Amino acid sequence: MKKILYILLLLPIFMAGCRKDPSNKNGNADSYEGYVIQGKMKGVIVANSNLEQPFVMTFMAGNKVKLVNVSGETTLNYSVQEGKLVLDDNGYFNVVNKQITDWVIAGLNITKATLIAKPATNQLRGKKFSGTLQYSGLPFTFDTELDFDANADNVVFPGADPPQYSYTPQGNVAGYLYDSPSKSGLFFMIDNGKLEYASYSPESGVAVTTLNPK
Repeated sequence: MKKILYILLLLPIFMAGCRKDPSNKNGNADSYEGYVIQGKMKGVIVANSNLEQPFVMTFMAGNKVKLVNVSGETTLNYSVQEGKLVLDDNGYFNVVNKQITDWVIAGLNITKATLIAKPATNQLRGKKFSGTLQYSGLPFTFDTELDFDANADNVVFPGADPPQYSYTPQGNVAGYLYDSPSKSGLFFMIDNGKLEYASYSPESGVAVTTLNPK
């Protein structure tokens, strides 16, 4: 009788020791600090919302994540619940072994999303890209080039006036510029060796393109 009572007393302790933390289901952690989601989305604030425009989400301390695209930036809270990376009340990314398999995000028409470890250094530095732009409000195309400084967060547009601008790095894979007087934005993100580029101004509209390395 005493042996049975002893086993019954130990049973809750044994069960507690075997219980798994649901937040670690599918090999995931409680926090994604140090990780980045990069991808494309439709339906952002700027015109021509049917265009797939690049975005980046950088996960920070305190379960905060910063979303940046050509429309600007916003900071959200997130949590990890049974393998899902949940953004406030906006929806979730389903993550299996640090790979995004699917998502449901209200208000953000995301078409592509990839989870990566944040690089230790700015991946834009020292690189050059070129290609053709077509703004929605202009009847012509033109060639463009972006030359990124190897030692600072600056980008040069050869032939522009002025040619050099400072940008704010995002997740060490992207950069963002915003000019308050003109209400113009510029966002670029390196992905698979190419530069995903989006620009917007009230006068010219929006331009979205992929620039090739030089």
